[in-house]
Amino acid sequence: MAKKRPRRQGESSGGIPRRKIPKAQTFATVQEVLLAELKTHGQGTIELVHAKCEFEKSAGHLIGIAVNALATEKRIVRLNLQHSRRQQAHGRFVSLWRLNE
Repeated sequence: MAKKRPRRQGESSGGIPRRKIPKAQTFATVQEVLLAELKTHGQGTIELVHAKCEFEKSAGHLIGIAVNALATEKRIVRLNLQHSRRQQAHGRFVSLWRLNE
């Protein structure tokens, strides 16, 4: 049986390349993608957005700000906390979100 090659940093799992997002568009893109993914999956974490988009390192704080803005507007609701599956996160807790009805 052939060995699978290890996935490199920045590769998506489905063979579809992740979109590179400039810092200026991070806030709007996070909100747009998260709402679309929650509508599709019902619930999920910010990892759904990281699977689709690649953000600049200097824009990391904007991701949290965008998600918190959605929560403040009551468009999404926090359900629970769960361990992150992203290797870079080292198993820290991330919020599980769903759309607010």
